[in-house]
Amino acid sequence: MKPLGTKRPFTSKAAILPEQAVGRGLRVMHGVSPDRRQTLEVIGTEAFEAFVRELEQEGVGIDTVGTPPPLPIKVYPIQERAEFDIAIPLTKPKYTHSYRNLKDLDPLGLPPIYDAGVLAEELAIEIEMAFAITGTTVHQAVVIPERPLLSQDFLRDITHATEGNLKLNGHFAELYRIVKGYVQHRCFGIEANLDSDNIKRRLRDPMLQEGIARFLSRKIADLATQERAIEFEDAAFHLSQTQPFTWRRLHLACDRTIFNECAVFNDLEARFAQFLDGASDILRFAALAESYTRFRVDYLSSTGAIKFYYPDFVTVQQTPEGQVNWIVETKGREYEDVVHKDGSIRDWCEKISAQTGQTWRYLKVPQARFDASSARSFGGLVEELEGKKLGLFD
Repeated sequence: MKPLGTKRPFTSKAAILPEQAVGRGLRVMHGVSPDRRQTLEVIGTEAFEAFVRELEQEGVGIDTVGTPPPLPIKVYPIQERAEFDIAIPLTKPKYTHSYRNLKDLDPLGLPPIYDAGVLAEELAIEIEMAFAITGTTVHQAVVIPERPLLSQDFLRDITHATEGNLKLNGHFAELYRIVKGYVQHRCFGIEANLDSDNIKRRLRDPMLQEGIARFLSRKIADLATQERAIEFEDAAFHLSQTQPFTWRRLHLACDRTIFNECAVFNDLEARFAQFLDGASDILRFAALAESYTRFRVDYLSSTGAIKFYYPDFVTVQQTPEGQVNWIVETKGREYEDVVHKDGSIRDWCEKISAQTGQTWRYLKVPQARFDASSARSFGGLVEELEGKKLGLFD
């Protein structure tokens, strides 16, 4: 949510200031919420509203509401609820990138891209048939470009995409060497003539360009990634130390949390919070509200970039063997990097358990499985989910 206001009047006939205001508000935010929705709220004069309405003619969607949006609330820990406080270690990022050894990456040692599983099956088969060992082309597309196709243009675009995936500036020449060498010698499984019209038509395909860039990004990141041992930023952090923060999304009052309101992003999280609040074996829990509670774990994305994962919930379960701390992720739709997030948080739980002597575990709760569950305790839900994984409920 991006509220946008201004103190200057929107009276200029040139409408430059309104365009600047809307343009700045529509910039993509970093660290967006899991549902990936971004809303721009504009506070302005009637003249400004008239200008915004004109944007509808240009295809900008603008919702009209009969009532003002709900006011934001302040979420904060209630010190009188100390019995529901949760200690959760904060750790430093474990991944770093060092690109000083880019020169050591030999593109000749990489597999062809259609063997790497990063392209759609149809395109991979098409490439494999077109560039078989016989060199016979079984498919050609007629392309009439406005100017001659240059393989250098496509190699440059792939290099820029790779550079962007890795958030790596200042290494274009080194990356271009890798991209060119890979495309020329390994990408298609045979030696490719970069001046061939057929090769240039292939490289024109955005899907192929993206596939090459993503594949090389991951390989370069694997070469450059260094993993450090777990280091604590604050080994004794408690959720009661969370600073008050403003929340504009869904929220609900719960009894077994230290916060005055349980801040959630969507209906699934709200229903899961209610489940935890009523589960017979849950001692305390909290919605982690993304970065506001400071807990995060870094991971390597599918492109090899270092990113941060913010889980949904932390909860403490009472079991016959003692208390178990859980990091829980509710999941409706699964995006590409989910498997990397899962692996990173499981690794975090294993290492934190070993270092602290406490028991930390990770659970992912798919929406369809949660909606179909009849569990009345957290342990019952875990048995349903992990039992299914083992095939016990097939």
